[in-house]
Amino acid sequence: FIRWISNMMESGKENKVTEIIIEMIQHDNLAIRYEGIVLAMRHKIKAAVPYIVKEKENGATPDGYGNNAYGFTLSQIARKAIAEINGINA
Repeated sequence: FIRWISNMMESGKENKVTEIIIEMIQHDNLAIRYEGIVLAMRHKIKAAVPYIVKEKENGATPDGYGNNAYGFTLSQIARKAIAEINGINA
């Protein structure tokens, strides 16, 4: 999935990627929200910032699945993402 997102970004489909990532950040599943925030941070998607801001007070940590373990709360990763997307040294 991550490679697919990267390929879409490289092929000029930033709008579609932005749409997918925003949907992920708004998802009911906390792990999907977390992954959406991480992807927004990785690809510096400014349009996702208003949605990430809503997670700044969310102290929940997603349950791990497969090989994934989440060491940060949504609040912590949201604050880091906002700083990185806006070019602030986090």
